Amino acid sequence: MVEIALQVPAKIEAVLKFLDRPDEQTWGIEDLRVTRSGEIAPRDRSKPIRFSFTSLRMPVKAEARAVGGKIDLELAAVIGAVPFTAEAAEARKRILTRVRGQKGLLLTDGRNLCAYSRAVFGGPLQPETLMTELVSFMLAVKPEIEGLEPLLPGRLRSKTAAAA
Repeated sequence: MVEIALQVPAKIEAVLKFLDRPDEQTWGIEDLRVTRSGEIAPRDRSKPIRFSFTSLRMPVKAEARAVGGKIDLELAAVIGAVPFTAEAAEARKRILTRVRGQKGLLLTDGRNLCAYSRAVFGGPLQPETLMTELVSFMLAVKPEIEGLEPLLPGRLRSKTAAAA
């Protein structure tokens, strides 16, 4: 029998050790992290998972926490700015009326217009569960972006609705 020396890259050594555990415990995304150097390592479950991405030309921030066997996922996206009353009183009124009618998906602090979602589900956090939540959020936000775009004054209109 011929033995071949196999060199395992340091970046995946932690993953192989993790997967080779003797216990049958299920694991999720909350158990691993990628370091700045690109190495995959075990992560402290008490710390939240934070990441961001861009969808529909809009920055989206996400934060997931593992709490008591459950995953608490929050998603927030800044859709745009609410015009000041002095620059577009009617547009501001229409936008704020629409935001109030959305039962929580759209929020505003009077200046920025945001989309927000929070979901709590059973852990561990599996990649397919995370992707499903992200896609569901963006599918809910897309028609809101398209509906708000005509209400904005010309200078505040984004290219987002055209891309959507």
